[in-house]
Amino acid sequence: MDRPAVSAAAQTWDAGVARVPLRIFRRDDGAAGPPVLLLHGFAATPPGPGDPDATALAAAGFTVLAVEAPHHGARRSPLVDAVIEAQGPPAHELFLRIVREAVAELPAVVGRALREFGGPAGVVGISMGAYTALAAAADDPRLSVVVSILGSPDWRPRAGEPTPANRAWLAEAPARRPERFPPRALFLANAGRDESVPPDASRAFVEALRPLYAAHPERLEYREYPASGHFLRPEDWNDLWSRALAWLRRWLAR
Repeated sequence: MDRPAVSAAAQTWDAGVARVPLRIFRRDDGAAGPPVLLLHGFAATPPGPGDPDATALAAAGFTVLAVEAPHHGARRSPLVDAVIEAQGPPAHELFLRIVREAVAELPAVVGRALREFGGPAGVVGISMGAYTALAAAADDPRLSVVVSILGSPDWRPRAGEPTPANRAWLAEAPARRPERFPPRALFLANAGRDESVPPDASRAFVEALRPLYAAHPERLEYREYPASGHFLRPEDWNDLWSRALAWLRRWLAR
């Protein structure tokens, strides 16, 4: 069976703290399921028309809001290059600045999405977008289903001590707030050989969550791909994406 045709429309929404560019992907046949926010990775191009991930989500029946991260795309700023040029904890601090700005923008986006498209709402984040998705979900219970792909709930740098600013933000990290997630449906996936976002923090987070999900164990899932790095092998990516779609279909129903 052919996949349903999907169209994308660019819009800019007022989030109070900023004007946020996004692209809305919907099926051409008028099927309009629950809204799913799709959050891209660091230094990545925000999803445009024909983006395979956004298109797959929309073809599955969801109303997809591909949200442009701060300092990326039309809002590109020197901060992205500063993260790339910096090293160690200072680079991580700058990276978290972008994440925190993105988290601050999302409540208004979620609110408008729920008003325009109805609920419930879900969020899918990839890499930096997964950092944002987890933190946004910890803040906002309106995000009923959360998919974290190649992200981390821990805001400490991979090596070295946090900068003073980073240390002040640690209380906001999802790893410090596991009680904020149950009983929402939470799916995390990481790569075993990922040196950019090692899987250890997600593993530890899931173990901390398991007793909190004791009444709803089916609502928590963790997958790890031991042979892949941060850029997953195609077969691993295809498996992960099929599982993520199945997770959304199962838990994000009207």
